[in-house]
Amino acid sequence: MKKPKVRILVTGPQRELLNKFQGVVPAHYEVFPCSAWTEVEDAILAYSPHLVVEIHNQEHCCPEASVKFPEIPFLRLEEADLEAKPDELDALLSQPACRLGDLSSEMPLLGNSVTLRNALSQMHKLARSRAPILLTGENGTGKELAAKAIHQWSPWKDGPFVAVNCAAIPAALAETELFGNVKGAFTDAIDRKGCISQASGGTLFLDEVGDLPREQQAKLLRILETKDFHRIGSSTTETGNFRLLCATNLNLAEAVKNGAMRLDFYHRIRVAEVRLPPLRERLEDLPLLVSHFLCQLDPGRTLTITPHALQKLQSHYWPGNVRELRNSVERAILLRDSDRLDAKDFDLAQE
Repeated sequence: MKKPKVRILVTGPQRELLNKFQGVVPAHYEVFPCSAWTEVEDAILAYSPHLVVEIHNQEHCCPEASVKFPEIPFLRLEEADLEAKPDELDALLSQPACRLGDLSSEMPLLGNSVTLRNALSQMHKLARSRAPILLTGENGTGKELAAKAIHQWSPWKDGPFVAVNCAAIPAALAETELFGNVKGAFTDAIDRKGCISQASGGTLFLDEVGDLPREQQAKLLRILETKDFHRIGSSTTETGNFRLLCATNLNLAEAVKNGAMRLDFYHRIRVAEVRLPPLRERLEDLPLLVSHFLCQLDPGRTLTITPHALQKLQSHYWPGNVRELRNSVERAILLRDSDRLDAKDFDLAQE
């Protein structure tokens, strides 16, 4: 698997220094310039950088941004640092960047559209609260990535992030999966911690929460209200110390009406709701996403894409959203005839 690139937001008052930085930075970094300090916070939300680099000869000039985003390291460089050898510059950049930890190669929440920036802003505000958050949106919009971002921005970022796909758990095993069991609780049972115990001190993410059986909804509701639960076969009370995030692509209000979801559970997990917009509602982000995927899937940066190809991509409906876009770019790369991707390289009929 190819190593994902470290995203750097570089800012400073002199545009020529930002351009120079882009020219000398090693190829395993993906650079996004921002020449206006007043726009740094918006740029952080838009590009989700792993590191912010300030290039100037003054004191720290983005204090508000560094306080608002304590999880992102800020590094100040001077013009003289840009004269360093590539390996020396890489050493300067890699030390703060590695503190962030997870440089996931998954589909990114990148974009500068108003709809996405509004969602990211909501997520960042809610991250420091312990209130349950419901993430809604179509398949492929990045709900799990949003959950991971909220976890990373939260005070519990050093704790575990435990993801559970409720749709993939057979109803008969849902209770064991969530609550765990003790040895002897049933035939061949061994002592096993459930996801609630595993998420202690961190975040429990229930994906496709609309598929959680009603019986388990009632038990999970009790934990959210009292913090107490029992493993199957045990009379010992344990404490559920976790922050709950849920996601769905269903209309849960309709699920309540048809009896698939309890009304009290619905209100409890929906203290706050964040909607992830579909790609067709933020097509202005598509060129940035394509550029990111080209860098990610072709680290040598040898590929380019024609305006005609971008026009074709922007005219597509994208029912599979960003996940579908990434797959389309990857398929075009694999089947290309040259290093310049054109409209003919994108077969969207099957999408």
